Order: sequence, then C-alpha cells, then structure tokens
Amino acid sequence: MSMNIPDTDQQLIFVVGGGFAGIALIRALSRSGHQVVLIDKHNYHMFKPLLYQAASSQLNAGDIAFPFRKAFRRREDFYFRMAYIESVDTEQKTLRTTIGEVRYDYLVLATGCVPNFYGLDDVKKEALAMSNLTDALNIRNRILRNFELAVTAPSEEERRARLNIVIVGGGASGVEIAGALAEMKRYVMPRDYPRLDMSHMNIYLVEGQDRVLPAMSEKTSAEALRILERKGVRVLLNRRMTGFENRHALFEGGEPIATCNLIWTS
Repeated sequence: MSMNIPDTDQQLIFVVGGGFAGIALIRALSRSGHQVVLIDKHNYHMFKPLLYQAASSQLNAGDIAFPFRKAFRRREDFYFRMAYIESVDTEQKTLRTTIGEVRYDYLVLATGCVPNFYGLDDVKKEALAMSNLTDALNIRNRILRNFELAVTAPSEEERRARLNIVIVGGGASGVEIAGALAEMKRYVMPRDYPRLDMSHMNIYLVEGQDRVLPAMSEKTSAEALRILERKGVRVLLNRRMTGFENRHALFEGGEPIATCNLIWTS
C-alpha cells in the first residue's frame, strides 16, 4: 500500500493524532507554506468533553464526531490518511505506518493518552474506560443490557448488582458521567422500566483523594460535590480501588460494592 502523497517542493509535516492538539496545530499551519498530512486511526475528530453524554444516551455518536476531510476540505495543502503508526526512524526521518513508509521533514506526535489501571489486571479486564467513542458506546450498551437483565434477575442481590454503577475517578470525566447517569436514573429509567424499583440502583463515584475535581479550585470541588449529592450520587472520597472479584468492586478501607457496571475514568 502507499500513502499517495503528491511530490512537492514544500516541506512535509506529519501530524499523528487528530485530537484537540493535532487539530489546533493544523489550523495554525494554515498558509504556512508547508504540506500537512494528518494520520489517525479514525477518520473523524471526537469532541471528548461530550463523551459522557454519548455514554448516557443523551447524544448520538454522530453528534460528537466530525470528519477530518470535511473540516479541512478547503485546504489544498492538507491530506488525511487513516492508519496506525508502526515505527519512527528519527535519523532517516522516515515514518512507517500500516499503509506504507514515507519520509518527513517534521513530525508531530499528538496521540493523547490512554487509561492507567495501575497494574490492577482484574479491574482492567472488567472495567469500561471512557477515552474514546467506542468506549462511550460500550458503557451505554452495557448499562442498558444490565437493565434488561435486572428485569428478569432471579434474586434481589443480582438485581442490585445489575443496576448499581461504580465510577472510579473523581476528575472531570467521572463527575460528568456520574451526574448524567443520575439524571438518567431520575427521569428516563422510571418511564422505560416502570416495574423496576429505582431504589435498587445506586451510582457511586469513588475518588482516591479528599475531594472531587482535585485539579480545580476547592470552591469548584465543593460545589460539584454538593450538586452530585443533591442528585443522589454516593461520593466516596479517600477510597482506593484494590481489585474486582465476583461482581464486586473491592476498595482499601471500605466495603465491597456489588456491580456489573464498572466505569474507569482514572
């Protein structure tokens, strides 16, 4: 395979990753006299701050995804290629991808980050992260599937496990998804599942530090905590997860929580 990038006298800049950083750089390079190539494993930019709304069924996936080609269709010096990066030779200035190898003049890596499970392999196997569009849809689908299974659960213990949601990580993503799911519990699920007792459903937000939104001001943290608790979210602070076993989230210095819906935003 080949990238099919036309030969030119312009210097060639490859940007790997079409998140906020990659997109901002490409926009800044407008009229720079360089030829710019964006490489990403998807052909769309995902508006990550709204992932929680896709995960809680408030928005469709297409509402938070925007095609790269549409965003830059008026740029004559721009090319997009959907591929994975395999290796980089910085001495020879060559980039090897799943669709071929190419030389570059400048290379920018803006691939973002991945969830860190801190060596908790059993948690990694069970938990659903929330870092991309596929993750958001997986969270939505698992929660809805467990609601269906709760309808026919043979015992109250299993019903509670199907309905309980545990969110680990009290940063922005954790706070957002906790609040959105609390709204779903209050306004949506009682209408869709009138025979399910919503008191069996608990939403837990677990944070290892002494406040939610620890990267923000104490005032903001306190206000977020107040709103979450008003919505019915059970916020557990200074609580670190140690594992997951038999449908139970395990924590240091706390009781296990029965759940089939473990969301990891740490």
